[in-house]
Amino acid sequence: SAVNAANEALADGSWRGGGGGGGGGSDARGGGCGGASAARGGEEAEEAALKALLAELSEEAVSSAAATPPAALLGAVQSDGATAEGRQAALRGAWSYSVGLVGKPSAGKSTLFNALTRAGSAPGAAEEAKTGAQPFTTIEPNLGQAWWAAPPGAEPEELVAAATPTAHGRAADGRRLLPCRLIDIAGLVPGAYLGRGKGNLFLQELCRSDSLVHVVDASGTTDEGGNLQDAPEQLQQHGRGGRAVVAEIGWVRAEIHLWVFTNVCAKRPTWRRRPEKLGGMFTGYGCSPALVAGVLKRARAAIIKATVGAEESGAPDAEVLAAACGGTAEEDGREPSLRRPHDVALHRLVAHFVAARWPVAVALNKVDVPGATRHVEEARAQYPSRVLVPVSARSEVERLRAHASAGADGARSYSPDGSTGTLDVLSAAVALRPPTLAFPSSDLATLASLGRGADAARLFDCLLLRPLSTVADFCEAVRREGLCAGDLVRAEARGVFTPEVAVVRRDDVVAAKGPIVRLQTRRAAWQGRAEAAEQAEEHQRGTKACGRRRQTG
Repeated sequence: SAVNAANEALADGSWRGGGGGGGGGSDARGGGCGGASAARGGEEAEEAALKALLAELSEEAVSSAAATPPAALLGAVQSDGATAEGRQAALRGAWSYSVGLVGKPSAGKSTLFNALTRAGSAPGAAEEAKTGAQPFTTIEPNLGQAWWAAPPGAEPEELVAAATPTAHGRAADGRRLLPCRLIDIAGLVPGAYLGRGKGNLFLQELCRSDSLVHVVDASGTTDEGGNLQDAPEQLQQHGRGGRAVVAEIGWVRAEIHLWVFTNVCAKRPTWRRRPEKLGGMFTGYGCSPALVAGVLKRARAAIIKATVGAEESGAPDAEVLAAACGGTAEEDGREPSLRRPHDVALHRLVAHFVAARWPVAVALNKVDVPGATRHVEEARAQYPSRVLVPVSARSEVERLRAHASAGADGARSYSPDGSTGTLDVLSAAVALRPPTLAFPSSDLATLASLGRGADAARLFDCLLLRPLSTVADFCEAVRREGLCAGDLVRAEARGVFTPEVAVVRRDDVVAAKGPIVRLQTRRAAWQGRAEAAEQAEEHQRGTKACGRRRQTG
């Protein structure tokens, strides 16, 4: 493993530079220089060992997260299938979904932002984000509304086949489009977790995102800082482009990991003394205690599996992890080291948290550049468990502009089916942490839309809910959309593929009962009195105004 290889290299001194050894003989004059060289060699070996470790742990954690049902990943259910009592508040209600675009400078984040938000492509569209071939074109995060495609099976197939109108339209293949907030986060450079570049801004904005799209320069023509390097043909000839792309995919996740690791490590004395505080080290990153509880459980199993001679016990997860990751008081204040098992264990815990908190879909951008498709295949071979989507954001922007100006699709595309990958990568990011999709209906047999009138398309509206949202939560969300009013008195639900209708209770979870819900509401007595009082007050104001006009006349 990477851990064993790192420990062997560090232990036997194989990383040390030549010359200056022992400071004697003909090398005595070079002793100082040799010592500095050895020091640099040691730092490089430590850095290489850390990168290898993080890559290994990240793959382990991503695979574990991928094998966990999305609802369980959020903490919606415990391992025994029971509802996570006491942790439901953050897992209920309407979900205003946010996706963050991350990546190094000049990877094409702002271009992808413009493509996904349709910026500048039509009258009234969002303002275009500034783009450019230099680092830090984006200084402040760009915010906008984007649209992702619901997965197959989200709604009755007859509606998809007929391309019935929806509140936000449909994709070219008929999939229903749904809104999300898109955050184009400022570019980062290596060492962002230490505050270099725009690192602090980048990392703080992460907490506002539910999932991430990592924009990677698949052409391999820019370095880690976003500076333009050799031409694509030269990179392909020397093979450097592919290596750069593969390294870039793991780089951003490593920056996030080290940011969290550094923060948790700084509080180590606190949670070592009081293990119940360990979970609180992670809830400040914009996630629920339920998600953290699931992370602790999976990390505990992974650490015990990786530790020779370790045995399970009946102790709480936080207590077991604090013992495995806490170290000793004598080591407080020292730099973390891969030689110390508790530091490696803490890295493993953080890796599982990062994988659960920030699911990532990778946009392999600029695939229209020569040589990029080869880099895509190399990346897929290196990262079989990652979600990698080839993308040409520039082609999508050109397509939108051509459509807006000429009413036709005049832009080129890199794939035979005309796709530019932009919609696919955003939809993939949402699918990694999917909301519950629910449809308000006034008739479950005809699928008539609720609150839209007799002429409205069937199931015109679709609401995004958190995984443990109840029927009462759904009713409140529908009320806020102005599609119904009054108190819920009865509700019925049916599935997408099964027409059977069942009466559901207020506290039933929508995801477990069926996404198509008929709501019956009734205005309460106080609501009727309030409405009557408001009408009387309005009538009185109108009478006074009329009297003043007569006096004036």
